[in-house]
Amino acid sequence: MVTDNVDQYSDDELDYVAEEMTEEDMEHSQQDSEGECEDDNEERGSRWKRAHPERWKKNVSKRVRLSLKKPKMSCRDCRFKCRETFSDDDRTLLCQTYHNLEGYNRKKDFLLANIDIHTVKRKRLRYDASYRKNKRDASITYYFNKNGVRTRVCKRFFTSSLAIGHSPITEAIKGRGEAGHFAGIDGRGKHRPANKSEDYQLNIVRKHIDKFPRTLSHFTRKDTKREYLDSSLTIRKMYDLYRTECTTSTPPVKPVSEAVYRNIFGKEYNLSFFKPKKDQ
Repeated sequence: MVTDNVDQYSDDELDYVAEEMTEEDMEHSQQDSEGECEDDNEERGSRWKRAHPERWKKNVSKRVRLSLKKPKMSCRDCRFKCRETFSDDDRTLLCQTYHNLEGYNRKKDFLLANIDIHTVKRKRLRYDASYRKNKRDASITYYFNKNGVRTRVCKRFFTSSLAIGHSPITEAIKGRGEAGHFAGIDGRGKHRPANKSEDYQLNIVRKHIDKFPRTLSHFTRKDTKREYLDSSLTIRKMYDLYRTECTTSTPPVKPVSEAVYRNIFGKEYNLSFFKPKKDQ
């Protein structure tokens, strides 16, 4: 669905184009996966529906935005004659190739394949030795392939053609393995939340939910895997019983919040408090 002529859109129009394409892409995605969603909801094995982040509008819009990325302004008069070697079409193709790569590691491998890292041959100290706080340990040279030949370019042309800053290059170098490929991990979003419940607390919640007797539907058991608790119960009542059990146990255990209790009940169990209509 992405247009081939990316240059016809200005930076101000990218968000509008991405939004329109997002709606159309989501319609196709919903049509293609309609049957899959019905099967998934039937066989999900939990009370709540499963989330599909790849179908969320913001993620679809992000993929479209990345596919519409175009090079920024490059160098003018550098000693490598970058603009004479690579045309605007070449730069657009390089930019699209980089941003269309799936996965964090593949993009880092692309960067490592197009740079060379050397030891610094000469260091020139300005003023005194303590003036330079960050001493450079390595020198980086940048390349692009042109007709199968690895052609050197300047740093500004390299980063502007890929529409990136220097940070992705720095992270790629930090995670480079002995074989020259990227061996690091994507650390984004991997931090542990300060208010995250401990594993032993979650296990106590699961054991508490498992204590309640449950039954299968007599007439609809072939159509669903849902089990049924006593109709007089609610999640709030179950949580109140759980809090009482935690405070009266020896030693007392700090209970999790009701939101955490509901999250476990809804995502890990396929339970309901009402009898199926056919059984009533």
